[in-house]
Amino acid sequence: MFRRLSPSKFRLLLPVVVTSMLTVCGIEPTALAEEATQAPGASKQASTPDGLAEDPADTQAAASHGTWVFRQSEITGGGLVTEIAVSPWTSGHATVGGDSWGLYNTRTSGNQWLPAMKSSPGNPMTGEQGTSYYSGLAYSKNPHQKNVVYGLLGRCGGKPGEGGFIAVEGDTVLRFNPNGPKGTESHCKRQHHPRPTGNRIVVDWDATASKEYIYAAGGNGTGLWRSQNGGADWVNIGLAKKNEKPVITGMALVPGDNDSIVVTTRTSTIYVVSNIRSAATGDAKVQTVDLGKTLAGLQFEEVTDIGGTLYAAARSHGIYTSKDGIHWSPTRGTIPSTVNVVTVGGNSSGSLVFAGCVADKATPHCIYRTKDGGGSWAPVADNPDFTEWGSNQKWWHSNLASAMINGHSYVTSQIAVDKNGTTVYVAGRAGVWKSEHSGDSWRPAVVGLGGTMHHFVEWDGTFIETDDVDFYCEKSTPADRFLVSSGIQNPPKGGCPAIDAGPTKSLTTTFNNGATTVTVVPPSADGTPSKFLVNGKDEATDWFRAQVIRPSDVLFHDGTLYIAQFGGGLVVGHQKQ
Repeated sequence: MFRRLSPSKFRLLLPVVVTSMLTVCGIEPTALAEEATQAPGASKQASTPDGLAEDPADTQAAASHGTWVFRQSEITGGGLVTEIAVSPWTSGHATVGGDSWGLYNTRTSGNQWLPAMKSSPGNPMTGEQGTSYYSGLAYSKNPHQKNVVYGLLGRCGGKPGEGGFIAVEGDTVLRFNPNGPKGTESHCKRQHHPRPTGNRIVVDWDATASKEYIYAAGGNGTGLWRSQNGGADWVNIGLAKKNEKPVITGMALVPGDNDSIVVTTRTSTIYVVSNIRSAATGDAKVQTVDLGKTLAGLQFEEVTDIGGTLYAAARSHGIYTSKDGIHWSPTRGTIPSTVNVVTVGGNSSGSLVFAGCVADKATPHCIYRTKDGGGSWAPVADNPDFTEWGSNQKWWHSNLASAMINGHSYVTSQIAVDKNGTTVYVAGRAGVWKSEHSGDSWRPAVVGLGGTMHHFVEWDGTFIETDDVDFYCEKSTPADRFLVSSGIQNPPKGGCPAIDAGPTKSLTTTFNNGATTVTVVPPSADGTPSKFLVNGKDEATDWFRAQVIRPSDVLFHDGTLYIAQFGGGLVVGHQKQ
């Protein structure tokens, strides 16, 4: 059991939460207005009397439903960001997916991230999915649902049947479908790439027919899938035959041909798949291009269309380009042959292209840039600024320099350039990094992001302490303003100084000398949202329902409730006076 440091301290361990999603069949989600009609939990930030950022939507919820207000703790970011996508519609809008802590979006160009995981009744998603990676993330191209984001869930090294397709609007999950493509790769290694494969969702809009096509690459060699109704139903159209079954690492439509798609694999083979809009099950036409006959060890991680040119990341063989998916040319430029390129991103005009790499001690440079279509490349982000966008504080996690951008253990997951053409995001280990000057300077964009895996939270007599199992034990003052490292890296479960293993399993705790009883009710299997009961009254806000998806421990100290999560960071609640 836990060591109890004061009579007022109570501990709580919740089971893995069964979150739930709303199935939307044939009904388009209502488009969000650009800034006027903000989704709950996605509003602009206001300042509270103690200087902490607070969501106005939460303040309204507190006023109408109770006195409790919840916010993200100031343990900013951390963990592995596996995917990032920028809105094709609105500059400043972007969405990221974490390796265990879920989905977050921003409307402020990464200066503030907000959770996008609020469940809705109707289509429950098991708590197992809360630990999934994102192996694909893309915004809808339907002009009637500009803020809908599609994601492909899976696991790196997981079981073949795990994962599924998810659709999110604002902070709310619209659909989780486990019956179509799944992102899991059984033989994936995080050291090889921080997600199961490269981006594996492509979205296309046929304006003439007012129809959207979603293409997704299933993990474990399960082929290419298509949906024409927002992910509710899927058809497996190709690359699932016994003699194929490739490990798909990236996809992009052939420039100028929306009925053909290029598929890269973790080998030297590239597939060009045709008649994808109309193909029946297994009926798509497949053309094979093998570039490895004279290049030993050639393998591809990702492919993307940048300004009408296909760029394919080929690890130690650099970058290849093509106009049609059939004919490819190497374009390494000045990228050293020892650098493993795993992702490529750029602006819509193709005038600015970035390559992301897997770093090591010999080649810590991890981000390269070209301004001439790949003719020459130069490293960027050599001297990043550790001041956070949105808070102007130094990122606490910078004490683990090897995991920072261009640190020797940094791994790039994905690169995206905002609609404005100059704001660049790099997702990877650790967190999200952003440049507002086309890559000339970089700072962490991590404010509000979920952390990684926190088993416990504790008051040690001076600090609030939690065990971030991926990095350091973390400490902060009771106000949760200034976080410092305890100096203990990669703590085992229960390994931080103030924490004992063996938590209780109560769902209810009391404080204020027994006058207040708090009960946390997780989402039910039928999709009923979670509840935060104070003396029997539900006082949960929309923000709470979006954020608290996998809680693992609760500490009440000095009038503040701390909720540690096994994925999703640390949530803080306090009562409005």
